[in-house]
This record gives sequence, structure tokens and C-alpha cells, in this order.
Amino acid sequence: MSIDNLYGTNFVSYFGFNFVGGKDGPVSASYFINLFKDAALFAEKRLEASVELLASVDESALPDGKKEEFLELKGQVPVLAQYMSRAVDYSNFLLEALGKSEPKNYLILFQNNTELRPAGGFPGSYALIGFNRGFLREFKVDDIYNIDGQAHQSFIPPKELQHI
Repeated sequence: MSIDNLYGTNFVSYFGFNFVGGKDGPVSASYFINLFKDAALFAEKRLEASVELLASVDESALPDGKKEEFLELKGQVPVLAQYMSRAVDYSNFLLEALGKSEPKNYLILFQNNTELRPAGGFPGSYALIGFNRGFLREFKVDDIYNIDGQAHQSFIPPKELQHI
């Protein structure tokens, strides 16, 4: 259900425009992540209860044909519970990355792999992205040379680099 909600999301709503939602305004990305997190928490609790119930089953009372399947299920349910726990952790990480507790800003460098550099390629352009409480509040893409031309004073490099 929560994955269906995420799949059917209108991602334009993250820009803060009132295209999605209702009377209360736009819906943030945090809303959908919280839906997923709630579902994962519910599933995690149910799986932990299942582990306890499976541990209390007397395996000797099971028919021979079903014993192997039961043991496989008994081994897989704790693994699934761990995945649900990780899903909750990832949800918390995503909420923080989208500015749940404080605004977050990110710099993304777009590298040209045909002009190789030690880090991968020449960074020809960049994007500045800002999130606050699950909404995309800033999105700017620019050429790297525009930054270089904005300096109003000269900087003298350290003596070791002046010969370059």
C-alpha cells in the first residue's frame, strides 16, 4: 500500500507548488517516506512476533513432508525482519536528507568523463539543491566557469604553487 502511494506520487509537488494535496497545500516527499516507514515499522513488529511464535512450535509434531519447509520458513523470517529494520533506518536517513530537522543543501558536480581527472572527469557544471521539511526549495544548475568569473579580487596562491 505505501509503495503504491510512492509509485503514484506526482514529484512536481516537491517544488512546493499546489499541484498535489488538497486544502492543506502541497504534499512533501516526507509524507510518502513516513507512510513507508509506518508500514515498515508495522511489518517489523509483526515479523518479530512471528519469530517468537515460530520458536514455540514443536517441530517433532510436524509431518515429515512439511518439516523441511517449516525449518526454511523459520530461518527466513528473522532475515526478513532484519530487512524491515534496515528499511526503517533508511527511511530515517531519507527524512533527514530531505531536511526534516534542519534545511539541507547539496552540491552535485557533473563530470565530463572524456576529460579525465583524478576524481573521474572535468567538472564542467554543477547543481545546488536545497531541501527543507521534505520540500525541494532550491534547484540551480550552472556552468562551472560562471563561478570562476565572479571573483572580484585576486588571490595570491601559496609560494609553493606560484610557479604553476
